[in-house]
Amino acid sequence: MVGSGLESFPHIYTDRDCGYVVRPAIQSPRGKNIFAAGRIMSWTEHLQIWCEVNNVPFGGFDEIPLEKYEKFIPVPDLGRKIGEIMLFINEFGYCGGDPSVVLLRDVGYTAPAILILLITILSAWSSLPFDHLRSIG
Repeated sequence: MVGSGLESFPHIYTDRDCGYVVRPAIQSPRGKNIFAAGRIMSWTEHLQIWCEVNNVPFGGFDEIPLEKYEKFIPVPDLGRKIGEIMLFINEFGYCGGDPSVVLLRDVGYTAPAILILLITILSAWSSLPFDHLRSIG
């Protein structure tokens, strides 16, 4: 992946997580932008969970250059755009360093953590077409 893999980003289960922001949004002081995410974790943490669920040894997170990453996605320009987003998050954080953005815990609330392990278990990874990746060196 592009970037270090250490910067956190949201994992949002929309049907569940967004409801937990309503009360804090009403009761919080003006000027706060509440980031409604059930779980915030890095790509490295996510990859560790994926490896555990799929019984694959976790070998770490390898950073690759944007030029190589964009070849992984066969849709023109999509790989570059996703890679640029990853580089932005790596440098500035998911919210771009905006001091008005706060997490639910910063305003005294918590949302139940998304069950990323369960979602990973239920995902049909074997049915995804990853054959094009084998030809990229």
